[in-house]
Amino acid sequence: MAIEDTPEEALRVARRSLEHFFGSVENGLKRTIVGDPQEAIERLRAYVKAGADHIELRILAHTMEHYLSTARRIAEEVIGEIREAELA
Repeated sequence: MAIEDTPEEALRVARRSLEHFFGSVENGLKRTIVGDPQEAIERLRAYVKAGADHIELRILAHTMEHYLSTARRIAEEVIGEIREAELA
Protein backbone atom coordinates (compact mmCIF):
# COMPACT_ATOMS: atom_id res chain seq x y z
CA MET A 1 0.00 0.00 0.00
CA ALA A 2 1.30 3.42 -0.98
CA ILE A 3 -0.74 6.41 0.21
CA GLU A 4 0.25 9.95 -0.72
CA ASP A 5 -1.49 13.27 -1.35
CA THR A 6 -1.99 12.43 -5.01
CA PRO A 7 -2.20 9.16 -6.97
CA GLU A 8 0.78 10.31 -9.05
CA GLU A 9 2.97 10.76 -5.99
CA ALA A 10 1.86 7.40 -4.60
CA LEU A 11 2.79 5.73 -7.89
CA ARG A 12 6.21 7.42 -7.83
CA VAL A 13 6.82 5.99 -4.35
CA ALA A 14 5.50 2.52 -5.23
CA ARG A 15 6.96 2.04 -8.71
CA ARG A 16 10.20 0.24 -7.71
CA SER A 17 8.41 -2.12 -5.33
CA LEU A 18 5.64 -2.92 -7.82
CA GLU A 19 8.18 -3.78 -10.49
CA HIS A 20 10.25 -5.86 -8.07
CA PHE A 21 7.44 -7.83 -6.41
CA PHE A 22 5.02 -8.18 -9.32
CA GLY A 23 7.18 -7.97 -12.45
CA SER A 24 5.56 -4.78 -13.71
CA VAL A 25 3.76 -1.70 -12.46
CA GLU A 26 0.57 -2.85 -14.20
CA ASN A 27 0.54 -6.24 -12.44
CA GLY A 28 1.31 -4.57 -9.12
CA LEU A 29 -1.53 -2.08 -9.44
CA LYS A 30 -3.98 -4.97 -9.82
CA ARG A 31 -2.91 -6.32 -6.42
CA THR A 32 -1.85 -3.27 -4.42
CA ILE A 33 -3.59 -0.13 -3.21
CA VAL A 34 -1.70 2.86 -4.59
CA GLY A 35 -3.27 6.30 -4.43
CA ASP A 36 -4.59 8.97 -2.14
CA PRO A 37 -6.43 8.23 1.14
CA GLN A 38 -9.86 8.37 -0.49
CA GLU A 39 -8.88 5.76 -3.07
CA ALA A 40 -7.55 3.51 -0.31
CA ILE A 41 -10.81 3.87 1.62
CA GLU A 42 -12.84 2.95 -1.46
CA ARG A 43 -10.68 -0.08 -2.27
CA LEU A 44 -10.70 -1.37 1.32
CA ARG A 45 -14.47 -0.91 1.59
CA ALA A 46 -14.87 -2.94 -1.60
CA TYR A 47 -12.87 -5.80 -0.03
CA VAL A 48 -15.01 -5.65 3.11
CA LYS A 49 -18.21 -5.56 1.08
CA ALA A 50 -17.00 -8.62 -0.85
CA GLY A 51 -16.69 -10.48 2.46
CA ALA A 52 -13.10 -9.95 3.57
CA ASP A 53 -12.76 -10.02 7.32
CA HIS A 54 -8.95 -9.97 7.36
CA ILE A 55 -6.74 -7.73 5.24
CA GLU A 56 -2.96 -7.66 5.49
CA LEU A 57 -1.37 -4.31 4.73
CA ARG A 58 2.20 -3.98 3.50
CA ILE A 59 3.39 -0.39 3.40
CA LEU A 60 5.57 0.61 0.46
CA ALA A 61 8.15 3.12 1.65
CA HIS A 62 11.88 3.55 1.14
CA THR A 63 12.92 5.04 4.47
CA MET A 64 11.91 4.27 8.04
CA GLU A 65 10.67 7.84 8.52
CA HIS A 66 8.43 7.57 5.46
CA TYR A 67 7.22 4.13 6.56
CA LEU A 68 6.22 5.44 9.99
CA SER A 69 4.50 8.55 8.63
CA THR A 70 2.58 6.41 6.13
CA ALA A 71 1.54 3.97 8.87
CA ARG A 72 0.22 6.87 10.95
CA ARG A 73 -1.60 8.30 7.96
CA ILE A 74 -3.23 4.95 7.15
CA ALA A 75 -4.32 4.55 10.78
CA GLU A 76 -5.74 8.05 11.06
CA GLU A 77 -7.12 8.84 7.60
CA VAL A 78 -7.96 5.45 6.13
CA ILE A 79 -8.71 2.94 8.88
CA GLY A 80 -10.21 5.67 11.07
CA GLU A 81 -12.64 6.63 8.29
CA ILE A 82 -13.67 3.03 7.71
CA ARG A 83 -14.25 2.44 11.42
CA GLU A 84 -16.32 5.62 11.77
CA ALA A 85 -18.54 4.49 8.90
CA GLU A 86 -19.02 1.06 10.52
CA LEU A 87 -20.04 2.65 13.81
CA ALA A 88 -22.54 5.05 12.22
